[in-house]
Amino acid sequence: LIALTVIEVPDGEILARGMDRVEHMQRNLEAWTRGVRASLPLRSLVKLSHRSSFAISETVLEEQCNIVVIGRTHGTGVLQRFSATMVNRVIREAPAQTLVVSPRSWRPLDLILYAHEAGPHSRLTADIATAFARESGARLRAVHIVSPEADADEVEKARQALGESLAGRCPDAELRVVRAIDVVSGLLTQARAADLIIIGGTEAGFIEHILGYAIPLELAERAPMPVITVYEMPANPKRWLS
Repeated sequence: LIALTVIEVPDGEILARGMDRVEHMQRNLEAWTRGVRASLPLRSLVKLSHRSSFAISETVLEEQCNIVVIGRTHGTGVLQRFSATMVNRVIREAPAQTLVVSPRSWRPLDLILYAHEAGPHSRLTADIATAFARESGARLRAVHIVSPEADADEVEKARQALGESLAGRCPDAELRVVRAIDVVSGLLTQARAADLIIIGGTEAGFIEHILGYAIPLELAERAPMPVITVYEMPANPKRWLS
């Protein structure tokens, strides 16, 4: 496990301009991760870069990391959404699987909600949800939202797909197919007793992210509990080395 902090140096200035901040940031990083060090092998790393996103991708390649965990800033304004979107889109192109965590207080896990939607990130999302449930001993509730007009056959097909998504992973998971007009509101209703929500990322476009139409972004804004958004690795690492 590597704890990374990036010191950004403005474009046009040499990276050495940030050297006077490295020692201070190293001490802070070690203080922030002190509790983790007691149970996990962890190394602190401070990097100087003109772009945080580049430093993260560079570290992934140098350290041969296979997953990145990054926090999402909380804010509903356009400027906050613009900044968060730019960071998230770059991270999604990094040569590693990525978990984006909303800034909510954590509590002991008793119930985890896994929001299922077929897509490029669904398999990894199911793996992550199952891993959290297994390691914490929490119950896992898998939920898929369908339209209010869905008939009994469509609901049954959705239930089968939901079960298949967890096949061989978590046979004791509670499966729920729910009719709802608003996907986010439907998920929040099912998550009222949950301590954590895990959802796959979206392929929504830039404007959709800015306006808040992307379901994971809206869910992270509205949920009172932490939300982890999971992104499967979309890039071929060889591209970054060429």
